[in-house]
Amino acid sequence: MTKLLVMISITIIVAFGLPNKLNAACGEDCDSAYQSDVQSCHIMYGDDPEDADELSTCIQDARDDYRSCVEDCADQAD
Repeated sequence: MTKLLVMISITIIVAFGLPNKLNAACGEDCDSAYQSDVQSCHIMYGDDPEDADELSTCIQDARDDYRSCVEDCADQAD
């Protein structure tokens, strides 16, 4: 009986705890990718006012990718 309770407890912990850890890691990956993408935008376009539109578009694309990544993480958690 005790073995059965231990097995049930472990199953519950794994079932509810593991997805949360995986989801957190997924979110961290999204954060890292976003930071890297924005940094790349600044490296490519710099501070030149003539490149302001391209910089803005690049950063908006990074935001869109970030939102998609976070949504994918949420979908994986469900």
